[in-house]
Amino acid sequence: MKAAILSAGKGRRLRNILGGRPKALLEICGVPLIERVISSLIKNDIRDLVVIIRKDAIQLKEFLEKRKKKFAAEITIIQKNTKSGMFSFFALEPFLNDKPFLLFTVDVIYKEQDFSLFINFCRKKYDADMIIGVTQFILDEKPVFAHLDREYKVTGFGRKYIKSGKIISAGMYYCSPKIYREKNAALKNSIEHLSDFFGWVVARGYHVLGFPVSKVIDVDDENDLREAVKFLGYLNLK
Repeated sequence: MKAAILSAGKGRRLRNILGGRPKALLEICGVPLIERVISSLIKNDIRDLVVIIRKDAIQLKEFLEKRKKKFAAEITIIQKNTKSGMFSFFALEPFLNDKPFLLFTVDVIYKEQDFSLFINFCRKKYDADMIIGVTQFILDEKPVFAHLDREYKVTGFGRKYIKSGKIISAGMYYCSPKIYREKNAALKNSIEHLSDFFGWVVARGYHVLGFPVSKVIDVDDENDLREAVKFLGYLNLK
C-alpha cells in the first residue's frame, strides 16, 4: 500500500520556534515530525511514499533526500505551494489514482500501537471508500468533528458538524482513489478545505468508516507542542 504525507503548511503559529524552518522539521523529543511519520510507516512495511512540500522548503527537501537511504523507502517529493490541505491532496492525485492509499498529516503525535492498529484495520477493509482515524481526545482550537453510527459508519464530518461534539479526526486516513471523482463537484461548490471535502464525500453517500484511536495531539501551536512533549515523555517511560 502507498502512503501520502501532507507537509506543505507554513506553521504560522509556531514561527517563533521554527526560526524559518519548515514545520515538518520541528523536533519533538529529538525527532522531526516528518521523520516520526515516515519511521512509523516503515515499521508497518509501508515503503512507497509521496510527500508534498512547499516550493521554498529547501531544508525539508534536502532532509528527505539525505534520509532516503536511512529510511530504505521510495520517497517521491512533490514541491507545490497550495492554498490548503485540500489542494495539496488534489495535487497528489496523479500519484495516488491507481489503488487505495493511506494519508497522514505531518503534525500529529500518536501512540505507535494506535498507528499500527489503524494500518492493519485498513489492510482488511478494501471495500471501504474511506476510513478515518477518530479520537475522543480533543485538544484543538478548530476540531474536525465526526459523527458515527453504531456500526462505526461515518454519517457526518467537518468543523461545522457538531451533532456529537465528542469525536474528532485523528489526522490519519485511508482513501480509495474513487473519492477523487468528487473533486470537480466540490470545487464548483466552493469547497476549499480538506475537512470540508471529506465531509462532502461522506454526504455524497460513500462508504466511510471511523476507526477509534486513543490520544493524539495535533501540533499547531506552542501549547500543543508542550502537550506533545509530555505525551511522548510519558510513553517513553512506560
